[in-house]
Amino acid sequence: MTDGRISLRVGKKLTPSNRLLSYGVALLSTALALAIALLLDPAIDPAPTSLFFMAVMVTAWYGGLRPGLVATMLSALAINYYFVEPYHSLKIADLGSLVRVGVYVTAALLISGLNESRRIALHREQKLRAVSETAQREAQAAKERLETVLSSIDDGFYVLDRNWRYTYVSDRYCEMTGMQREKLLGS
Repeated sequence: MTDGRISLRVGKKLTPSNRLLSYGVALLSTALALAIALLLDPAIDPAPTSLFFMAVMVTAWYGGLRPGLVATMLSALAINYYFVEPYHSLKIADLGSLVRVGVYVTAALLISGLNESRRIALHREQKLRAVSETAQREAQAAKERLETVLSSIDDGFYVLDRNWRYTYVSDRYCEMTGMQREKLLGS
């Protein structure tokens, strides 16, 4: 069952499989960041949060806010478990460690929130563009209908704008004045 949300990746409604894939990206990107961080652990000091930031960015870009939040949570747990003393424990021993993990979570939440704002803005832009195109087509159709009605009038007929410039002249008016339509509309 879908909830009617729109995916900006493909412009289609989100399906359960697309949503599941978004959360799979969260899990996979976080696992990949953890694997690389563990491999590079001796070379990266202190905690390798930049790798986990990349996991959150990719996830939020691909899946949106909720998968980005899942990646943030998983990353924070991985950082705390593997890279904060006491190692291999979820216990936070000192205030400095709590602040480091808290700063990471805050920045990751900001990344996900900003990315969601970008996605919403893109979605609104797409909707406005579609509405604008529809309005332009409707205005063109109305103009064509009006010109059909005006051209069916047997009398000489013209329309002026507020600056007294011709905006429309009928064929009969051109015959009556002996002037060409292009010259009248240009003045």
